[in-house]
Amino acid sequence: MKLPNIKTDGKNNQELGEKITSGIRNQGVDLTPYHLCDASAFRGSVLGIDPAILARSMVHSLQVHCDKYHHHISKRDFETA
Repeated sequence: MKLPNIKTDGKNNQELGEKITSGIRNQGVDLTPYHLCDASAFRGSVLGIDPAILARSMVHSLQVHCDKYHHHISKRDFETA
């Protein structure tokens, strides 16, 4: 997939998300940046990466990371990990 050329100066996260989503969908892929963040958080947890490192890589606090992603992890996911 070719990444869209996006200038980030002065844009907030919502504007950036909309631009990225539009660029990805123009290539026929039905994903949003949030799907990619969710997948990254899940994969990182399965690989045993420290949640603080995952949070920092997504530019949010550990508390936000835990609030947003930990409730998505099922019993099966824990067993797999």
